[in-house]
Amino acid sequence: MFLWGCAALSDAARAATTDAVEYYYPAINHYFLVATPAEVAYMDSTTGWRRTGASFKVWPTAADAPQGAVAACMYTAPTVSPDVRVYSIEQGECDFLGSLTGLTVYGGLKFYAVKAVDGTCPSDLQPIRRGFFNNGQGNINFRYTTTLSAAQDSLDRGWNDNGVGLCVPGTSTARRADALRLLRQATFGATDALATRVEQIGASAWLQEQFAAPKSTYPDLPYVAFNRPDTCTGTCARDNYSLFPVQVRFLQNAMTGQDQLRQRVAFALSQIIVTSGVEVNHAYAMTRYQQILLDHAFGNYRDVLLHTTLSPAMGRFLDMANNNKPDVARGISANENFAREMLQLFSIGVYELNLDGTE
Repeated sequence: MFLWGCAALSDAARAATTDAVEYYYPAINHYFLVATPAEVAYMDSTTGWRRTGASFKVWPTAADAPQGAVAACMYTAPTVSPDVRVYSIEQGECDFLGSLTGLTVYGGLKFYAVKAVDGTCPSDLQPIRRGFFNNGQGNINFRYTTTLSAAQDSLDRGWNDNGVGLCVPGTSTARRADALRLLRQATFGATDALATRVEQIGASAWLQEQFAAPKSTYPDLPYVAFNRPDTCTGTCARDNYSLFPVQVRFLQNAMTGQDQLRQRVAFALSQIIVTSGVEVNHAYAMTRYQQILLDHAFGNYRDVLLHTTLSPAMGRFLDMANNNKPDVARGISANENFAREMLQLFSIGVYELNLDGTE
């Protein structure tokens, strides 16, 4: 998917490497990254800090690194927080950190890595994202992540995403698995191209792309009489009095549409705010109903309920069409089928609940 203008890095996997190991301190909710065997041994001997199980390979020296790799500077800020530990291969950032006299301390050139190009890494290297947390009160922390789930966890907790800052040896099977798991949930089928896209730009950026993707549509079919005329047979009956046109367009959208996330949300809504193709087999009504779900998939639930309530398909399915107003004197009771389903299935349920599930 991405073309690289730099020299091939095919020797990257064969070069000597060492581990950069992540540590976590639960009591202060901070992360720490060390990249030399001596630092790893020291951290393993301390109390409070523990390994998270996350690590990634780096090149320890220039001689080990492939052509085009850059030394990563490391700075600490002990007067701000003892857990600030910033790695960067951007010369401008290293110079800036070094200029903060009295605030930062130069920790040396710890390892070598390759710069990302437009936030992406070559296919034979693993992208490392950097998250940054600052509560404005001196509580600062950095986290270097190899998986989409870890990066998303940081974002969910209010961290800033500094993007892909390093490309290091080895491809990440865990990152690929993260991408595929997301795509299984958010599309109608992962492809290699989609998985690569998610790996390279991250889950949040991919979701933004999906929110902006061109919207799939259903055909706006003409109204037909409720009862099929005897003269409407063959393709006339198939295209007007069966769900064949709806099913065909659904599969076309699912297989070729760019708005995979919108379609999955619309499909989920169709399993909650249900209509029946057995009782409503008019193609014109059901294509419009499916279009409502697509149109409001990224909106709010109140609008979804409003427009599905006013849909002819829903009116026919749950007996709201031609529903008589109650009249005690004439012995007429309103049909409450739709009202019951709206309360029990489509919205809050029989009883309004607190967030903990209590009534």
